[in-house]
Amino acid sequence: MPNDCVVIDIKKMRKKVPIMRVAGWALLVVTLPEVASGQQGCTNFGDPIIHITFGNAEMPLIQLPNGVTTYNFYQGGGFFMMPNHYTITSNSQTAGAAVFHSFSDHTGDPGGRMLLVNADYAPGIFYTETQPDLCPNTDFTFSAWIANASPPDLSCGEDSPQWNPNVQFEIWTTSGELIVSKPTGEIPSKSNAEWLSFSLSFNTGNHTEVMLIMRNIGPGGCGNNLAIDDIQFRPCGPELRLRPSVAVTQGNTIFLCHEANEVTFQSDIAAGYGRPAYQWQEWTDIHAEWVDIPGAHHSSLTVGPMQSTSYRLTVAANEVSLQNPKCRVVSDAIRVTHAQVPTTPPETEQLQLCVGDSRLLSPDDPQWPDSGPLTYQWYEWKGSDWHMLPDAATSSYAVQIGQTGNYGFQRRAVNVCGTSFPVDTYQFEVLPLTETSLNLPAVVFCVNSPEVRLTGGFPASFGASDEPGVYSGRGVDMGVFYPGLAGVGEHRITYSPPMGTTCPVASTAIVTVLEAVYVEPMADHVVIAGQRIRLTPQTNGTDFEWDRANPGLSDYSDPAPFAAPESTTTYHLTVRDDAGCADFTSVTVRVLPTLGIPNSFTPNGDGVNDTWVIDGLANYPNVTVHVFNRWGAVVHTFKEGEPAWDGYTKGRILPAATYYYTLSSDVLPQPLSGSITILR
Repeated sequence: MPNDCVVIDIKKMRKKVPIMRVAGWALLVVTLPEVASGQQGCTNFGDPIIHITFGNAEMPLIQLPNGVTTYNFYQGGGFFMMPNHYTITSNSQTAGAAVFHSFSDHTGDPGGRMLLVNADYAPGIFYTETQPDLCPNTDFTFSAWIANASPPDLSCGEDSPQWNPNVQFEIWTTSGELIVSKPTGEIPSKSNAEWLSFSLSFNTGNHTEVMLIMRNIGPGGCGNNLAIDDIQFRPCGPELRLRPSVAVTQGNTIFLCHEANEVTFQSDIAAGYGRPAYQWQEWTDIHAEWVDIPGAHHSSLTVGPMQSTSYRLTVAANEVSLQNPKCRVVSDAIRVTHAQVPTTPPETEQLQLCVGDSRLLSPDDPQWPDSGPLTYQWYEWKGSDWHMLPDAATSSYAVQIGQTGNYGFQRRAVNVCGTSFPVDTYQFEVLPLTETSLNLPAVVFCVNSPEVRLTGGFPASFGASDEPGVYSGRGVDMGVFYPGLAGVGEHRITYSPPMGTTCPVASTAIVTVLEAVYVEPMADHVVIAGQRIRLTPQTNGTDFEWDRANPGLSDYSDPAPFAAPESTTTYHLTVRDDAGCADFTSVTVRVLPTLGIPNSFTPNGDGVNDTWVIDGLANYPNVTVHVFNRWGAVVHTFKEGEPAWDGYTKGRILPAATYYYTLSSDVLPQPLSGSITILR
């Protein structure tokens, strides 16, 4: 039975303090050599005579009493600048972030306190206490947890090394005789604070009062900062074990099955005591502390308790020492109780399940005192009784039922005595499925197709309110499918009963969204009457259909037909792929009128036929006209949009004669040529 608190004795001050417990720390234990004569080996321990944990943040802060340490108490900022001082804290970094690790007490409790020391340059005493009323020729252990509180990279200066703590444990008689002493050795600095446990065992010899000392023997200077926690002083002795006649079945507890059952404890004690003295103790909820059992002074004990009771054996070197609680070594406690069963049946939990569905029943373990370890077996209600389910001796059970109706299941616990009793009962109502089907009118779409409202889900409505079914899936919004939003690929469309429908079964269909068919916009063309041109659309389509209402094409299903319209015509093209996706474009072929080129003109200034005017020339793109004399020399050049020729060349009038011309344009397959006569 672990103590929730112990009594500490700091210079005659008695105060109950919680014992801190290890929580997630990796702790190294270093035991100092046992050098005092007369020791018999410390394997088992007695209750702590001293146990100082320095409390926690929820308790009032109390400094060490006078005479317990030679260091001065300090509370406030700048502790790292205060050698020969100590503080009691739950966070080491409050003493100086750059000089101390950030860590809590050795239990890992964030609120647990510890003794933090900025050691002096000269040896000093961290802790001392005189412990009276001890037994002679008895072994004791003096221990503490210690940590180097500084990181290894302190800025100590070029001529100042960083010193590590070194603590010496000492046991003295009150007359000034040293019984035993041993240093811990240098406690190294690590990248993270590491708590180490140091202990020193000794034998009192013929002394009944000793003085315990933890002394600083580090050289001081830069470093030599340490934390101390969980100081203990307790009796110790050879290994002590109990052998009960009934097996321990759970933790440290023996469960009896009948009121008349008894347990006999035998004890095994290692060599070390010549004639050990025994005293059995018990702990009940009535006393809430360890109490000596009258007359129980033998190495064995037989009990048959009527209520939950814990037992342990205390041993001392002799009958006289047994009378002093400070001198007793104790065994581990074993609790004896009767296995309890609940007095009321469990309530039935009402559940619903859909046909074919599975439900894992995994209830928590029963919570009532002293149930003991339990095994489980599941049962099913059939007809008028419960029937054990095969292969269901487990704590959980998966229920799956293929027909509608009402079904019952029960989990029963079996304790160490073989008693079976119900702990969980379930009543299932198995409901029929609300099934659906989905038959979409169209399942192939083009990515650039317009949106379509989905239909084909059955039934179209559900329940008394005729609430419609729900379509969902990629590209679906409010029952409308958007191919462009879904994207190219296959997509699953789901049709489900509305929210709240019991046992809904959804249906699905796969729709395919294809790449878009495209045809690039086509540039218009210009031709002269009687000329033809090939129309060549740029597209990824495979099927072509030109609008037959517009004449002049060589083939209305040709991807690149010839166009030879008699007049300006716009042709419309529809392009499709194998899936039927389509795109559209159009192209205009403009037919130019025939040029009217006169073969003579009279530039005499009478206002009639004074210039050479070519009719329709403005309709031809990029026109250039060159005029030559009979020797081939160019006498005049003009382009479309420039003034008509007036028979001059370089500012002088040309004589009457016949001249020759060439006329070129982007739409002419080759230049036109002919003669022009100037008449005077």
